[in-house]
Amino acid sequence: MCIDEVRRRIVCFVHISVDPVKVVPMRMWYEPDSSASIKVRHKPTDEARSNAYRFEDGKLIWKWVGSEYGWDRASPENHPDWLNERLGHAHAKMDETEKGA
Repeated sequence: MCIDEVRRRIVCFVHISVDPVKVVPMRMWYEPDSSASIKVRHKPTDEARSNAYRFEDGKLIWKWVGSEYGWDRASPENHPDWLNERLGHAHAKMDETEKGA
């Protein structure tokens, strides 16, 4: 999950299969809701849905559709090789979506 606070976007790369490896981006726009939640939408024109989050022992814990997920922050030197290229493509697609909204 990559959070861009300036553009208020979240890109999460979801592993669909492992043999062969297939990873697809889930693109979301967000806005702050409260000190413990954000509003997320899959398209700029969708209605935003509130999602709770908290920080616990250095992890981001996010409640999404009834389940909780936890992430550690990875430093840039620990990012996989494919991440920056795929992230660039995801943001370009989001830019196109915003122009058409």
